[in-house]
Amino acid sequence: MLGNMDAVVLCGGRGTRLQAVAPGRQKTMLSVRGKPFLDRVIGWAAKQGLSRFVLCTGYRDDEVRGFYESSPRPGVEIVFSQESSPLGTGGALGACRGLLKGGPVLAMNGDSLCEIDLAAFADFHKSRGGAASVAVIPPGSREDGGFLEIAPDGRVSLFREREPGPGRMLNAGIYILDPGFWDFIGPGASSIEKDVFPRALRRGVYAFPAGAPHYDIGTPQRLAAFAETM
Repeated sequence: MLGNMDAVVLCGGRGTRLQAVAPGRQKTMLSVRGKPFLDRVIGWAAKQGLSRFVLCTGYRDDEVRGFYESSPRPGVEIVFSQESSPLGTGGALGACRGLLKGGPVLAMNGDSLCEIDLAAFADFHKSRGGAASVAVIPPGSREDGGFLEIAPDGRVSLFREREPGPGRMLNAGIYILDPGFWDFIGPGASSIEKDVFPRALRRGVYAFPAGAPHYDIGTPQRLAAFAETM
């Protein structure tokens, strides 16, 4: 299943909280031990069998595009979906629809990494038959992510951005989306977490326990912490 699946990587955000330490840079292209963070995300997914990546770019598209056009990856196809104005995570997904081959799609954030077993994730998604599946992790001390309430059967019942609560899990930023998921994305800018997923709940959104460490580079502190793991 993975060999035929497109991977969409959201890498267009400005990274406001990182501008103090990396002004004018695209956050996903920040180097960690000599390699752009985004390239680590793509490399991890490629090792598990994915070969076609649609990069949803916006802010500093030139930085992302320039890197991959000058450094092609053998056996990996990189396609660009550039937004002309900020569309948010949901709008960026909607804008890339015409570039997709069809079938389920792996979507992930370009500024976070959680090295889950993608084949197991794909099997999980197929067995549930929902509109989407979301990899989740225990929140720990995090209070600034996307939180989910999950029913005993694994079905997501509620999405809450930056609203931790008892029993809520944290969105790890990795999804498998069925083709019908795009029907829930309206025109223009939107947030996949705040706008699109809540609409898709009626079709079924299921939580997949990631079972792997989660890293993101959204703040200078988290960027430094990830570098220490390398």
